[in-house]
Amino acid sequence: MKDSKPIGWALIGCGAAGRNMTLGAVADPDIVVKGFCDIEPKSSSTLAGEHEGTWHTTDPNRVFSDPGVDLVSIATAHDSHAELAIAALEAGKHLYLEKPMAMTTADCLRIEEARAAADRRLMLNHSIRFSNTLAAIRERLGQIMVTHGQCT
Repeated sequence: MKDSKPIGWALIGCGAAGRNMTLGAVADPDIVVKGFCDIEPKSSSTLAGEHEGTWHTTDPNRVFSDPGVDLVSIATAHDSHAELAIAALEAGKHLYLEKPMAMTTADCLRIEEARAAADRRLMLNHSIRFSNTLAAIRERLGQIMVTHGQCT
């Protein structure tokens, strides 16, 4: 670990995308898993148990109010991203947000305004661009495009 303090991490949204985010977090020696939040209590308690989370909850405010949480990952239903992201930023948390950022351009701009006001970092999860499936699709589409003379 570097000389800096570990990063306290919490997840909101314990479905498939959240589980993938968790694997990345627990693999990083600079991250300390703090908590898990989901509207389904069993989902958050299961992940907390599997990955030694300090706590689990159904209340996002528990995540936002924890002074030990520096970074929040959000992997919830798309229509909840804007409100949760803004609340996390207003609570002074850095943010790793599942795509899409929000459902409207206006909400994306609201998130960016909250990020700028809080002077926090925001990263969107675009991991699919590195997936084997997408690489195979690109390879196949490239072959089709070249075969049919549509490649520029």
